[in-house]
Amino acid sequence: MAEQCDDVARKGYALLWYIQNFKADADILLQRDEFASLCNSFEVHSLGNNSNWLLGITMYECGDFLEFDLKRDESDDIPVDIELSLLSPDGSPLLTKQITSTTQSVFEFEEFAEKDDVLVKRKQEFLNNDTLTLRCRIWPAGKEFVCHTVVNCIRTVMVVS
Repeated sequence: MAEQCDDVARKGYALLWYIQNFKADADILLQRDEFASLCNSFEVHSLGNNSNWLLGITMYECGDFLEFDLKRDESDDIPVDIELSLLSPDGSPLLTKQITSTTQSVFEFEEFAEKDDVLVKRKQEFLNNDTLTLRCRIWPAGKEFVCHTVVNCIRTVMVVS
């Protein structure tokens, strides 16, 4: 279930996904197949209607990157802004990518993170206790109101003699 979040006064939703035993499970899956794939479904309320989403992560045996894809109901055409982040154990983003103002139903984050960085070089940052933490934020796009004001100044000149 997605939780409500508030980012710079924008109402949106955030999904925190903790993938435990990430490296161990990925190694086992990659030994059996050419790729390892995990997915998680969730529902977001109040983006105009209830919308169902599916977030997936894929690693290919011979590929160099972790890839993510996010899918929503094709019937849902509300424009959204999306932010996907890999988080450190303290919750701060280590890597973030965004897609803005889109109505598509499939969002692909190809070459999101280098597999070697996540699994080897920066393992302590990304995989504390072998848990990968992912945050997906979703906001309705274009929900900001802009106001312009022009102040007309009338000048009166008075000459006193």
